[in-house]
Amino acid sequence: MSLAADRSAWAKTRALPKGRALQLVRQAATGVYDPDTANAERRRMAMRLDQALVRLITTESRLPQIEAEFSARHEANLGRARNLLGGVDGPDAPTAGEAVSNAVRSLGESLRDCPETESAGIWNLLRDIAATDKAGRQALEQAIAETRDAPHPGAANTPAGTPLDAAALDAYLGTWVWDGPRPKVAGVEALVGGQSKSTFLVDIEPGSGPAGWRDGVVVRMDTGNFDFSVTEEYPLLERLFEAGISVPEPLLLEPRGDVFGQPFLITRRLAGAAPGMLIDTAGATPEAALALAEALGRLHSVPVADLVDSPPADLPEIVEAARANYEQSWRSSSLPPSVAVELGHVWIRENVHKLTAKPCLVHGDAGLHNILLDEGQLTGMLDWEFAHVGDPAEDLAYCRPAVERLVPWEQFMERYRDSGGPEISADRLAFFGVWCQLKNSALAAGVLRDVAAGKINNIDMLVTAIDTHARFEAMLSQHLDALISAGH
Repeated sequence: MSLAADRSAWAKTRALPKGRALQLVRQAATGVYDPDTANAERRRMAMRLDQALVRLITTESRLPQIEAEFSARHEANLGRARNLLGGVDGPDAPTAGEAVSNAVRSLGESLRDCPETESAGIWNLLRDIAATDKAGRQALEQAIAETRDAPHPGAANTPAGTPLDAAALDAYLGTWVWDGPRPKVAGVEALVGGQSKSTFLVDIEPGSGPAGWRDGVVVRMDTGNFDFSVTEEYPLLERLFEAGISVPEPLLLEPRGDVFGQPFLITRRLAGAAPGMLIDTAGATPEAALALAEALGRLHSVPVADLVDSPPADLPEIVEAARANYEQSWRSSSLPPSVAVELGHVWIRENVHKLTAKPCLVHGDAGLHNILLDEGQLTGMLDWEFAHVGDPAEDLAYCRPAVERLVPWEQFMERYRDSGGPEISADRLAFFGVWCQLKNSALAAGVLRDVAAGKINNIDMLVTAIDTHARFEAMLSQHLDALISAGH
């Protein structure tokens, strides 16, 4: 074969549409794994792999066309931004998306010291930028839905290994000094799902161990995917349990990472099961949503001084400090520009001073996936690694999209207030509707950065990086468009 022929072959390979190549990968994966298998882990892997491939396929094959459809609106907004900023675009921007992002950032900075007569014009432009960003993202999400719903064979992946076995855990417990017979491990079952922690159900041999161990225990182990560790979660669980909040009783903390590879904690096993997921409410009942309202009402009624040692700062200071931290992390990640994120930081910074509520402990990941119900009754609230001092409206705004698929919002809030929760204004819910998506986008951006750098390598984190991240930004864009258009 001649050199010219070799070059021609290379050109054909490089010209192969990535979307088409990924579609073939999706089809090939289906031929290897059966998503209808009875193995729960394999079914979950099938769903996660298909999510990743659908997002990649659609962005490769449809995104250029969508970007072209909105290019005129972007250019018009950029022209208006140049006029308001005195002809300055800010840093050099090689792409239209980055140029608009830079313009939003510059416009936001100009709001700090511009006369009120000029701020109205800036907010009018930001409103149109938000509307354009939302419309473009909706077009992409619609295209992704079309790809997902088109006839396809499905997808799957191999199940993850279990890094904890009964013999190893039993040997570890034998190193502790017990007041009476020690607990003896009868079996260990790894639960599927979970990205920040690995979770294991542990059976204890009948008659062995203290009372809190005899019905079985739960091991929660750090994964290293996030900076939230069981070493911070365990002391808070102790405080919550003492305060009468329905949480698993904390039994043991192992802060060292050299036992099973990561620090872990052990709690008493509670009866019941999670009634749903954060976004997917299929199979969940109205009673589940009301149980979540009850759990949050009880939590938010506990004086924050009973749960944290140092007195909290004012709420605007707490939220602004967290926002600035998320912004710094996002900018240092060298990620692609985002109009929604830039605009989200501007909007939060300009509105945070309006927060006047009394701080309380916020769960930080409140949803149907983090409560347990047994015969319709709440038995506990789980997974406290994201808990922090803040506004109770944050938890409510976080779970609201799922709740409203099950019960009217006012019914949920009535149960919340009956359980001790404070009054929450519509403005606070709207503020934290933006805040929650901005926070989620920042956390997902960190995952994207770490996946790209090769620091974390699993399908769950890949899906978070390429699919969940984009969903959060689309929801953020939708919230911002609604609020800025309404003059907020």
